[in-house]
Amino acid sequence: MIPAKRTRHIFFESSRVDYFGTDWAIFQHLNHRSVYEEEPARNLKNGECGVRVTTTVAGWDLELSYLYAWEDLPYFVSFPEDGTDIQVTYKQSNILGFEFETTVGSYNQALDQLLREKL
Repeated sequence: MIPAKRTRHIFFESSRVDYFGTDWAIFQHLNHRSVYEEEPARNLKNGECGVRVTTTVAGWDLELSYLYAWEDLPYFVSFPEDGTDIQVTYKQSNILGFEFETTVGSYNQALDQLLREKL
């Protein structure tokens, strides 16, 4: 069983999940069981990366962005039924974004579009 980790960063705190033992725990109503949490190895192969390209064409600001990242919250592979253990892992996401913006008189017109695919 791997205990929930809490990592402190300069501007934010990473997500933390309590499975048992608190009023906000996911499995507050169940007796304590084993939780097998499979976290991705911390290496270059499992890194996160993103890219953003912006330009202005005929008064329109255009942006295209892509992010390949790990989900912060766990994905439940198995849910505890009939005394079974809990198995969780973390999913990867491909996030593609597109944005365009312009002004019409004193009004700002913008559109953001996001396409998200979980692996």
